[in-house]
Amino acid sequence: MANEINCPGKNADTYYALVKRRTDKYIYDVGDTAFEAVGTWNDARIDECDIVMTAIGDAHYADFPAVAAGVYDIEIRKQAGANPDTDDKAEFIGEMCWDGTAEITRSALDALIDTVKAETSLIGADTGELQTNQGNWLTATSVEVTNLTAIASAVWNALTSGLTTVGSIGKKIADWTVGQVTSNTDKTDYSLVADQSGVTIGTVTTNTDMTGTNNAITSLAAITDDKDSYKADVSALALASACTEARLAELDPANLPADAADAKTFASNAAALANDAAAFANSADNYATQNNAVVGPGGTGDCAAIATALTFVKNVSEGDWEFDTTTTPWQMVCKIKGTVTELVRKNLKDKDGANVTSISQLIGQSTEPA
Repeated sequence: MANEINCPGKNADTYYALVKRRTDKYIYDVGDTAFEAVGTWNDARIDECDIVMTAIGDAHYADFPAVAAGVYDIEIRKQAGANPDTDDKAEFIGEMCWDGTAEITRSALDALIDTVKAETSLIGADTGELQTNQGNWLTATSVEVTNLTAIASAVWNALTSGLTTVGSIGKKIADWTVGQVTSNTDKTDYSLVADQSGVTIGTVTTNTDMTGTNNAITSLAAITDDKDSYKADVSALALASACTEARLAELDPANLPADAADAKTFASNAAALANDAAAFANSADNYATQNNAVVGPGGTGDCAAIATALTFVKNVSEGDWEFDTTTTPWQMVCKIKGTVTELVRKNLKDKDGANVTSISQLIGQSTEPA
């Protein structure tokens, strides 16, 4: 690229060029080295886009910018003041046919046209030869291709001994089917007709029930009839497994049988205790009702003490029970139903008497705090 933009002009005059892309009328920004929308056309904008031309004798020259191939419009202006401005008059206009690296000149176009003509002549000659061999294409209803059968036969009847070109598909097929492979280090070629001597195939036993025992299934209904119940059992088993896996992970497998037995005993004892307390409370209610004149509110002596004791037992049997995990060991607390008033507080121990301090321990007993 050199001096593609030029115009005549006095040596003392100043000229500059503006280049616009023909397809979208974008202008070339010299600072950004890219085509951009013209935008607001003022002195500042024109100063961003002017390509300064150099005076050589009574002519001025500039290099065309490095842009993609295409057709571009060039406008050359004579600068009137110290800087380019919108009042400068366009002295020359023209176009540039650009191939991406250089101007497409008339001589280049002539050479290209000559090349196209020569190629067209060759195509015409080949077409004429084909038409001569096939007859008049304008009136032909079909095109005859001779020797198709002979060509196919030549391919399929070729001797494998002649397929020796390394890397060809013919040799690879021959190697696969005739057993010409002498080594197979890359595991890519296999001979299907290689020597199979010394290979022993063991006894094959028919397995009709897919279990390894060869106990044949007598009917398909034996399977399908149990399908729904089997699916239900599997679903229940999956749910139980999901719920218990986390808890079982926290237990010591070695102690699991004993822990389970202790838990069962503890639950049974707790249920019996609750039943006894309820029965006792009912008896207390009956006793208090029958002896209200002596034991009721305002009573004195042993009767008042009995009334207090019966009220305590009743409150315990009906009370709210909860675990207090803020103490060591954790404690089981009974409060008057619906209140925060404590009635009983017991230390929680496991079956071996160790303090219960986490959910991973199984409660085995409760004791009176010291």
